Parts: sequence; structure tokens; C-alpha cells
Amino acid sequence: QDSRGYLWLGTQGGGLARYDGRSFKNYAAREGLSGNYVSALAEDSIGNIWMGTDGAGLVKYDGTRFTSFTQKDGLSADNILAVQADKKGNLWLATWGSGVIRYDGKVFTSFTEKDGLAGNEVWTISTDTEGNLWFGTLGGGASKYDGKTFTTIKETKGQTRNHIQSIYQDRKGTIWF
Repeated sequence: QDSRGYLWLGTQGGGLARYDGRSFKNYAAREGLSGNYVSALAEDSIGNIWMGTDGAGLVKYDGTRFTSFTQKDGLSADNILAVQADKKGNLWLATWGSGVIRYDGKVFTSFTEKDGLAGNEVWTISTDTEGNLWFGTLGGGASKYDGKTFTTIKETKGQTRNHIQSIYQDRKGTIWF
């Protein structure tokens, strides 16, 4: 749910839907959406809705029009699985095979295993109450990013195979995978 009370729903082939509590409004290619497979949604601090898509990159909706960002604009991948805004106003994007991308509003910066990320197939992103970013990967475990360095957390007993698909912080501050 966004700051205006709308519930946004990404679909696999049907574009984007907005629910106002009474009815749905659908957005697809005919309304300017660049891809109808919307895999992730986030709202930034000024109310823009950001969408990760399966193959069409990153899309911003400002309430009036859609703006698309793809590899041609500097993304390292066009398959975005998660989108998360941090406390500094950056957007973080989880990709399949290209690690994570930070977007500061001007420049896309990629982070991969070479930079200390636990894996390049990233499923999920979460922010904790201290402002750290957490990334869940396929097979690499989780990474915590404090703004400077990545710390990897892995299951050593093999129970999860280090596939982290969701990350949650409870009221006591415990991080759950």
C-alpha cells in the first residue's frame, strides 16, 4: 500500500493494477507501461511508484506517466526481482544473475560477488531499522550491506541450501530468513 492508500499489484502478463478500496485501475502497454510482467514494486520518498519487470528493466510511475530504464540507460540487467528504497533516497534493485544495482537518481551502480555480495542471483531486498540493507540470494546465503561493506551469512548445516527468498525483521530486531 502506498502513502496515498492505494494498493498496487504487479502481475505476470497483465501489467499493473491499482486498487483504491472500491475498484481496480489497470495499466499495461497501452497506458505506457514498458513491460506487462511486473515482479516488484516500491514507493520512494516523494510518492513515485517504481516497478521491477521481467525483461523490461525498471519503470517509474509518477502518477501521470511511465518512464522506463533499461540496459541502454545503464542497468546491468533488465530482469528486476525486487526493488527497495533506502533511507538515503537510493533505490536498490535485485537482479537475476547480475547482483544488485543502486540507483541514486542519476547513476546506476552494480554490486556483484566481486564486491562481496553473497551471490549474483538475488531474490529479495530488505532494510532493517538501523538502515542496513539485506539481500537474499540463490545458494549464496544472505548479505548485509552497511553502506560500505558486505557481510555474508550462510547456513552451515545445509538445511536451507542457502536459498534466501524473504527477509523479515521482527519487533525485537531479529532478522529472519
